Amino acid sequence: MRHPLPNSFCIIALLLATSYNLFSQQAKYALVIGVQNYSSIKQLRHSLNDANDIASVLESRGFKVDLLRDPKTNTEIKAAIRRYFNTVTKGTVGIIYYSGHATVHDGNNYLIPANAQVETPADLDDQCVKMDYVMNSLNTNDNLNILILDACRTNDIKGVTKGITDGLVSVDPPQGSIVLFAAQPGHTASDGTGRNGLFTSKLLRYINEPNLDISAILKKVKQDVHVESNGTQLPSYVDNSLGGDFYFNRITTQLITQPIVKTESAYVAPAATTLELLDKAVKFYKNKNYAEAVPLFHQAAEQGNAKGQYSLGTMYKNGQGVTQNNKEAVSWFRKAAEQGNVIGQYNLGDMYANGQGVAQNYTEAVSWYRKAAEQGNARGQYYLGTMYHNGQGVTQNNTEAASWFRKAAEQGHATGQCILGLMYASGRDVLQNYTEAVSWFRKAAEQGDAAGQYYLGYMFANGQGVAQNYAEAVSWYRKAAEQGHADGQYNLGFMYENGQGVAQNYAEAVSWYRKATGQGFEKAKEGLKRLESR
Repeated sequence: MRHPLPNSFCIIALLLATSYNLFSQQAKYALVIGVQNYSSIKQLRHSLNDANDIASVLESRGFKVDLLRDPKTNTEIKAAIRRYFNTVTKGTVGIIYYSGHATVHDGNNYLIPANAQVETPADLDDQCVKMDYVMNSLNTNDNLNILILDACRTNDIKGVTKGITDGLVSVDPPQGSIVLFAAQPGHTASDGTGRNGLFTSKLLRYINEPNLDISAILKKVKQDVHVESNGTQLPSYVDNSLGGDFYFNRITTQLITQPIVKTESAYVAPAATTLELLDKAVKFYKNKNYAEAVPLFHQAAEQGNAKGQYSLGTMYKNGQGVTQNNKEAVSWFRKAAEQGNVIGQYNLGDMYANGQGVAQNYTEAVSWYRKAAEQGNARGQYYLGTMYHNGQGVTQNNTEAASWFRKAAEQGHATGQCILGLMYASGRDVLQNYTEAVSWFRKAAEQGDAAGQYYLGYMFANGQGVAQNYAEAVSWYRKAAEQGHADGQYNLGFMYENGQGVAQNYAEAVSWYRKATGQGFEKAKEGLKRLESR
């Protein structure tokens, strides 16, 4: 079956080869294409500005740029791609940037030249550039390739109207690549109101920011687009890379000359950069060599690095490599938070909410949670929802709480997903909907969240939102129980006691009841009494 031709293809994709560090000083080449003045479909507003500005910033970063403005035919685009293929040889950093219309048909993506007359699906192969042509032109022999497609507009292609839907076709990135989307699947992206499109304007901003590797750039672009679009657009990306870093603007800085602790394993030469320092610290931390990690994080923190600051705060809070000191933790979390770092912000919110290292102050907690939440941070969103739900630091407002829980849940926050599931199951602040509840419980459960697993088991056991299925209920109860979830342990014991979904087995029932009882679950004691009386 052939699929209808959608009228928009909202995708920004970056495909990255591996071994990025090998190319920092090598030749750099970019093909930049901007198509704006279409003859038969809707003209665009920003494509030429986007292409011109991307070309300019790449030139400033040392790239030799081939700029193609309003190519009229697919022949022009293909010729430019062949030039790219022949230029990007071993050890070269190569970028292809395209801003203009694109579409998808029958599972294939197409770039649309300015004079294309697309009236039937057959015209796509004849007049447009199939994405496979671009992909096959990427030389991956020890070179870095970046493909950027900003093609997120409505096409209004004449002659093809049935079954038109907005959205995009997701791309399965090859190993060693990253694919970045301007919006989530099924959502469109803003064309922007200024000189550039919304997404490209953020990309331009962070390409120029010093000492951001490609991963950090993608995260910051995603965060800014989400905030500036008032939450209507959330870029997403699939990272299938194999490691390594690539920087558009790498500036090294000198460390302070004296380390805080001079141990043979932790001493870092003064010539090391902040990023190298953090890399060593993180490796020590992951290996639980906390005493070695502390002085390294401390040096980075003293230089004003936000990651060093919140990492040092975490170590003081947990007593890792240092004497546990909540006041010191608060001090370092605050330094990171005041730089706009979301991890510092929600951690500082936690300290105020719990009265750790500072006097308990719900109003301050709400303020810091909100700063993180409004930057799109899921943990900040969840805890801000909690504060609204409990009326702590703000006027109690379940509608506002539900809104923030949903934002956290939609970003994959497991506890937020459980809360949202419970809201649908109970009909609290939303219309009761068991099917929706099951959907959110399942999302949490499949992340390994014990509460999500328990609640999903409960829905199967009671046939709410799904067909009643005791075996499935037992499966999810067991997952929760094995993680120490007391309700899951009790309910699994109950299933064994009554032979629901498993063969009746009193010994197993007693075992699980005892585990739940050991956690203070009073109802499990009743189960033990029942079985002891048999």
